Amino acid sequence: MATNEIQRRLDEEEAEKFLSGIGQQKANWLFNKFADEIGPEVLEDEVALARYLMFREAGVESVWAKMNACRKAAGSSGTDRAFDEHARHRMMNMPAWQEKEYLKRAKEAGINTHGKFHMSGLGPPDDPKAWVSDTHDIRRVCMERNYSCEGSVNMKGVEVAPRQVDLAPDLVEEMVQAECQDDPALAAKVRKSPKALDHLRHLVREKYGPTKKRR
Repeated sequence: MATNEIQRRLDEEEAEKFLSGIGQQKANWLFNKFADEIGPEVLEDEVALARYLMFREAGVESVWAKMNACRKAAGSSGTDRAFDEHARHRMMNMPAWQEKEYLKRAKEAGINTHGKFHMSGLGPPDDPKAWVSDTHDIRRVCMERNYSCEGSVNMKGVEVAPRQVDLAPDLVEEMVQAECQDDPALAAKVRKSPKALDHLRHLVREKYGPTKKRR
């Protein structure tokens, strides 16, 4: 038996063992979870698809899962043709009730879905930018929203430090009163000295600011 045939037999046994071990429900759940990342080179081969899901469940990134599942580099990944084939296959295999619900929500939101496919990673069905026509649309939305994407398009979002927002004045005064109620001596000091009050307000902002927990 040729080496390729032996390897294929081993892959089939591995795929069958994995699918029988997790059951159909778990397999469907994994497929839906990674649906936006599975390329046509994986979808066209049931054995490769099962092995791809096996690798992804184990924590392997999509690009390496594809290469291992197909035992070759995923050359067509990232092209508009590959995206169209993948997205069309996914929509055609979507449960009828789910497709009907997606189209209903899109229609209610005034979205023209003709020639477009819904990408759950970009947003819900009533989000116009979650319906795309090609990989250029995906890249545009990811850039606009600073999303990371892996699959038909591979992009890495830019990490942005959380914006610090000071406490609103009314919250500062509320917490000042709370501090004074807990400490009568502090309350007396604040009543006598405007500087002490300003200092307490500063301490309150530090204590109950956006990165702190209010008690």
